Amino acid sequence: MPRCASLLFLVLLFLTSPPLVAEKPLLPVHFDPAEGTVLLEIPAMGRSLIYTTSLAIGLGATSPLLDRADTGQSALVVFERHGPRVLLIQENPAFQARSGSDALIRSVRESFPRSVLASLPIQKERDGALIVDATEFFLSDVHGIGAQLQRAGQGNPSLDHERSYVLADRVDAFPHNTEIRVALTFAVEQPGTAISRHAPDGRSITFEQQHSFTALPDDDYRPRDFHPHAGVFPHVIFDFNQPHDRDYQRRWIWRWRLVPSDPEAYLAGDLVEPVEPIVFYLDPAIPEPYRSAFRDGGMWWAEAFEAAGFSNAFQIRDLPADADPMDIRYSMLMWVHRSERGPSVGPHYRDPRTGEIISALVRMDSFRSLVNHDLWMGFVPAAGPEGLALDSEEMAMARRRQHAAHEIGHSLGLAHNFLAATRDRASVMDYPVPLVTLTTDGHVDLSAAYATGIGEADKLAIRYAYTWYPDAQAESEGLAAILIELKARDLEFITGGHAMISGSYPDATQWVEGANMFKALERTSAVRRVLVDRFDERALAAGEPYVTLHRRFAHAWLHHRTALYGVAKHIGG
Repeated sequence: MPRCASLLFLVLLFLTSPPLVAEKPLLPVHFDPAEGTVLLEIPAMGRSLIYTTSLAIGLGATSPLLDRADTGQSALVVFERHGPRVLLIQENPAFQARSGSDALIRSVRESFPRSVLASLPIQKERDGALIVDATEFFLSDVHGIGAQLQRAGQGNPSLDHERSYVLADRVDAFPHNTEIRVALTFAVEQPGTAISRHAPDGRSITFEQQHSFTALPDDDYRPRDFHPHAGVFPHVIFDFNQPHDRDYQRRWIWRWRLVPSDPEAYLAGDLVEPVEPIVFYLDPAIPEPYRSAFRDGGMWWAEAFEAAGFSNAFQIRDLPADADPMDIRYSMLMWVHRSERGPSVGPHYRDPRTGEIISALVRMDSFRSLVNHDLWMGFVPAAGPEGLALDSEEMAMARRRQHAAHEIGHSLGLAHNFLAATRDRASVMDYPVPLVTLTTDGHVDLSAAYATGIGEADKLAIRYAYTWYPDAQAESEGLAAILIELKARDLEFITGGHAMISGSYPDATQWVEGANMFKALERTSAVRRVLVDRFDERALAAGEPYVTLHRRFAHAWLHHRTALYGVAKHIGG
């Protein structure tokens, strides 16, 4: 084709093709830097959205636990116009009538209150949309920072509006979500120790609060029934359209939506990729070797999803260079710092109506590996002539691989499994203590300190939560079969308070390794005797002060303590 004919063809193609229309933002947002105001453009009244808050800057303490990436509640909200104002109203989906007459559904709505979160003055109307001033609402303490500080005995904080402001470069709107970040400054009378230690001036402390509005998932999701043996967290609502012999309280499970791209191949037993995989992103701040450890441990879950019939269903990626880790579209593994040892956490955001998980913010504590190093240093004097089987970094990263898998498991909907240690390490959702044994010549052996890979109980839990079924009957039959298999394989599940020192089930005890508590106590007592007898200054690195020995000797002296708790529960539990 001659060049001029090619150009003519392209022009004609352009003129006859439908124009590309960019998707409109969910809630367009306009920031006026001169006035410091945030205007929200609300295209339609009465549309339900999911509203969440999180912290982009935290306190760096363990009490209260106000971390970077701390998550708030998942609220179902709606905008309603009343006169010259628009009200932001939080709905009450915990109480529903999921079917029945309009009158029944209305009676449930009228039996329980809603909450008005904000009153937003209307600035103008444009093209059928209302533009409201939301500045005062966004600069309020929605996350409850002040209340948490006060409950923790950290003084009397009050929000100072004159020293609070909107972060202009963190205000944006997308087709699926709208994000607004603000800085909140609190004036604190009689600041407590945690504030005084962590703020430059305890009388003035500034956090950053992220507001996220997210579109609701579509109605194709089918909630899945909860069972206490399955190892998955419950999502509890009241459904008041039930017969007289059924409890109004209904329990479903927390889970992501996972649908096979080829249902026929899936049902035929082939591994099938999902329509949308579950993707987590690594915080760019995570350094090596932690970064590789988190990626490797997190990807253990791919095996569990294969057991549920899916390939490439779970992925861990590097965060795109231009992405904000606080944007709710990105499920994150965040690198969180505190001035002392504290927990890592695996929370998520979900649809309040159904329990469908829509995003996650896993917080990985940077301090934890120092504990592993102290343990390792305490083992050094009891090592054989060739040293320990693992060096300090290898042991720490073995723990962090398991640690990442554990916290991601929570964000997938899985609960703690405190029976796993007595079932041959059947779950990463247990609390793992390093498995230390003695060699035949009486030296410490760390070769099996931490388990590698996903556990058999984890695979069953993922199968229960994520196996796809074409209809409700197939789902009911399939889930029942999984529960029968769980029982037959002796992979029972116990969580929560039963595993505490005062709990009622001895073999469900935290931080224990062994087939039962008596065997665990026998092994740990023997190891403890060797650790204590041989403990000396070899537990110090060159240049470390001798006072550090106190911290490391405590681990050696108390090496048997958790197994002892379990044995005590056999007697008095």
